Amino acid sequence: MTSLQKSLLIAVTAVSVVSDSMLIPFYPQYFAQVFQIDDPYYIAKYLAIYCLVVMLAFPLWAQLAKWVAVLPLLVLTQMLAALMSVACFMASDIHWFWLSSLLMMFCKASYLLVYPFLLSRERAEKHGSTIGLLAVVVEFGAIFGALSGGVLLAWFDPRQAFLMMAGGDLLQIIVCLGLMAQGVDSRHRKSGNFAVPAQKSALAKLATVKLLFFFSAFLGYHFFTQYWASVSGRQHPVLAAAVFAIPAAMALLGLLINHYRGRALKVSALIYTVILAAVGALLQAAPEPALVILGRLIFGWALFQSFVRFDLLLFQCSHPTRYTQDYSLVRMAQSTGVLLAVYAAGAIVVLWGGAWLFIASAMGLCASLILFVILFYGAQHADSDKNNPSLSGISPPAIPEHPTTHKHTTAVSQELV
Repeated sequence: MTSLQKSLLIAVTAVSVVSDSMLIPFYPQYFAQVFQIDDPYYIAKYLAIYCLVVMLAFPLWAQLAKWVAVLPLLVLTQMLAALMSVACFMASDIHWFWLSSLLMMFCKASYLLVYPFLLSRERAEKHGSTIGLLAVVVEFGAIFGALSGGVLLAWFDPRQAFLMMAGGDLLQIIVCLGLMAQGVDSRHRKSGNFAVPAQKSALAKLATVKLLFFFSAFLGYHFFTQYWASVSGRQHPVLAAAVFAIPAAMALLGLLINHYRGRALKVSALIYTVILAAVGALLQAAPEPALVILGRLIFGWALFQSFVRFDLLLFQCSHPTRYTQDYSLVRMAQSTGVLLAVYAAGAIVVLWGGAWLFIASAMGLCASLILFVILFYGAQHADSDKNNPSLSGISPPAIPEHPTTHKHTTAVSQELV
């Protein structure tokens, strides 16, 4: 794969994230303006089902990608997504909006195939930098999407966001067709069952930790703009979008620092990054705008560093021929966490207020850290009693050609410290 082709695939991800992120922080305001619905429970129910659709759709697309080339599949699904986006724009009935928007997200979920598709064509030693770059692309896509959504709500008809989403889908189709014309395809890589029991165990543990981690990290996500308005006393959606997007700016800073340090990432640093994320979450519960902003800065930095290390560990526990399937399963776990967070957030806001979103987030992040230590480092001590290699190092392991060798299992275990 050439650098240009890689850049185009990353651009597909960027466009997808921008279009998907435009209304995510503003659905409470969107429902209030368009459908005169301001019940937090109702909005939380919609967001939860929205997340559930994405969570269930991606594994289905991943299974289909075992038999159909990724890029032609993306052309079809994004075409359908564009049609559903136009239907959302035209929807004046809440039931029609539900149907159209959920079908839209079902189709849009297929763009997640780009991530494992790209990494399966990268050398293992480049995975860390590519994962970091994609994480920043996602964060900055969220920035631009949130700012665009804020501008739309402030000065335009919010339904026009769906026309912009349709435009993004059409742009993705053009890029995918261009890549197909250059011969970039996935048909030459056949999926297979290369997971050995130790790898499956590591993936199951990682999925469990990520479920709790993402539940905790996303508790304050969907209601943050409302919370910021109550703390700051300012209702301007563009300002709220700017504060909401602070973590994305910290992700860029994290990427630059990681790049210029030039050192391999250590998964063991998760212990420190998750603690920092908990501190950042707790600061956001303070009733002072300055402390909320400080908390966003710390929270954004820590989340980026944690996300990169979690994904690095995921691909080290997998095999290139199973990247899409393993990524989809672990992502289902983290999406379950986000789904549960949406339901919990609506209840927390109603019962105790917005500040408790961040208190609960800090507590959950600490719990996910404890679970990570128990599942991975507890396994280390158990393995050492059986004279297995200790968990040390982080340089990306060489992935064996044959799953029956013990090399990959040993390399994965060595990545954790």
